[in-house]
Amino acid sequence: MAVSRGIPQVIRPWLLIALRLCVGGVFIYAGTVKVIDPERFLVDVQAYHLLSYRLAVLVAVYLPWLEIVGGICFVLRRIDRGAKFLLFILTTVFLIAITQAWVRGLDLSCGCFSSSGVAAADYMWLLTRDVLLLSGICIVSMAGRVAERQFSFETSKSRTP
Repeated sequence: MAVSRGIPQVIRPWLLIALRLCVGGVFIYAGTVKVIDPERFLVDVQAYHLLSYRLAVLVAVYLPWLEIVGGICFVLRRIDRGAKFLLFILTTVFLIAITQAWVRGLDLSCGCFSSSGVAAADYMWLLTRDVLLLSGICIVSMAGRVAERQFSFETSKSRTP
C-alpha cells in the first residue's frame, strides 16, 4: 500500500468525499433554513448594518439559493470549479461580515443555521466554524489540483516510448 504524506492512498479519496459531504452539507442545510423563513433571515441580514433595505432584501432572497446550489454542486462535483469558487467567496464574505460585527460590538444572532434569532452570536465559534469551512474548501481544491497534475504526469509518462 503506497503512503503519501501520511495518509494511505486507499483512504485519501474517502476522506475527500467525507469532507465534500460535510462542507457541502453545511451550505445546503444553512441555505434551506434561510429559505424556510426568509423574513427572519432578512432581520438577521439587517442586524449587520452593512446593506440598505433593498440590498438586504435581495441578499435574504437570493443568498440561501446560492448556498443550496453551491453546496449541491460541491457535493456532486458538478460545475466543480465554480462551486468551489462560490463557496470560497461566500465563506470569505461571511468571515468579513462576522468580524466587522464583532469589532463594532453588534449584538446579533447569526441567522446562519437557525431562524429563531434568539441566541446572541458567539463570535469565536462563528469565526472558527467559517475558518474550518474555508479550510475544507481549500483542501478539496488543492487535492483536486494534485490529482489532476498526477494524472497528466502519468498520462504523459505512459506516452513516451
